[in-house]
Order: sequence, then structure tokens, then C-alpha cells
Amino acid sequence: MKLQDILKDAWEVASLHYQFLHLGYFYSLLSKKINFSRIAFNINIETGPGQGFLLNRALIQKVLEEIYSRPQDMTTVEYLTLLNSVRGIVGAVREALDHKEFKEAFKKIFPEPNQEQTYLNFEGALRFIRNVLTHNIRDQIILQENDIRAWKKKGMGSKPIEFQYDYSSPNSPIHLADYKAKVDIRIELDKIMPGKTRYFDIVNVFQNLMFAEFCYNALCYLIKECETHDPAGRCNP
Repeated sequence: MKLQDILKDAWEVASLHYQFLHLGYFYSLLSKKINFSRIAFNINIETGPGQGFLLNRALIQKVLEEIYSRPQDMTTVEYLTLLNSVRGIVGAVREALDHKEFKEAFKKIFPEPNQEQTYLNFEGALRFIRNVLTHNIRDQIILQENDIRAWKKKGMGSKPIEFQYDYSSPNSPIHLADYKAKVDIRIELDKIMPGKTRYFDIVNVFQNLMFAEFCYNALCYLIKECETHDPAGRCNP
């Protein structure tokens, strides 16, 4: 596959999940401020002529009431939005990196002089997050031996995976001068106790969101770079 096609495929998947991230969180947080349980009703999803799937009013009403009455808690919608959107965005980049041409282009997103090492740190975090979220979506994500086995085989069990990206730095190719939040992840593998340690104790909610956004921003950056070098816009999704 050509770089343009790989990039297009990755961007289409990532952008779909990025929209889902924003809309899912928006509706979930809105449900904490407005008691939608009062207007819940049975809804028939028409799937074809004479076909339909009924959304149950009582179930919807119960969940919406729980969301509104406990605004301090993460809702089911928030939880599933976070996990599925992060998994989708990260997964899109992970699969694209299997292609050498894409990997070499992606490395240029990281500033010199430590470009190669920063990329390796990024890839380590990417693989860990993607692996966990692909196999462990439950009420509480408790990390298991399988989640760290690959790193132990590589002799990385005691070495933290550290990845930082500062958008506001003039040295960063993805330069956003007014963006003060940084991507900052430190995954300490030797502190993971299989069967006990929770995923969010290793990579918290904010870090998941920032990492997913970085993956999305990286794809957007590569698309613009591709357009710059190809006026015909053949890589424009």
C-alpha cells in the first residue's frame, strides 16, 4: 500500500472515534446537568421494512436518573466512550505502523535530537494501551500477567515506559503555541501486580485522553504534510 492510502485508512478510523469521543462525553456530561429521565420513552429503531428494535423506556429512565443523581461518578456512557474511542484511535495508528513507509513518516513528528528514542517510547505506550483496551474492557480493568508478558520477554519489565510531547515547544513539529497541556505518560511496569493493579492507576483518564488526542493530531499533521508535498491532494481523506 502507498503511504497516502495507509494514512487515509488510519485517519478515517481515528476521526470516526474522535467524533465519538466528543459526542459521547458531551451527552454524558449533559445528562448530569439535565434530568432526561423525565422525558424518557420507548423508542423503536427501524432496521428495515417490518423490522425494529425497541429501546426500553424503563431501563433508559433508570440509568438517566442514576446519572443525574450522582454527577460525581463516571457514567457508563463516559466509561465506554473513553475506552472504545481511545482504543479505536490508538488502534488505527498501531495498525498503520506495521507499514514501514508510514512508520518512517510518523517518526518525523518527534523533535530532534532524540527522535528515535522518543518514537520508541511512544510506540511502547501505544502498544501497552492498545493491548490492554483490546482485551480488558470490564467494569474495572484489572491488569493481568498477559498485559505485561511481552515487555518481560523483551527484558523491559523493570524499565518504565516514558513518553512526553510538548505542543507549545518551538522544537515540536506539531506546534501549538497556546496549547499548554502536555502529553505525559509514565508506565511503571514493575509496579503492576497482576490480578490487583487497575489500568487507570497506571494510565489515568487524563493521560488516556491526551494520548488519544496526540495520535489524532499526529494523523492530521501527516495529512497536511502530505498535501503540502502533493498539490493534487491525493492523500486528502
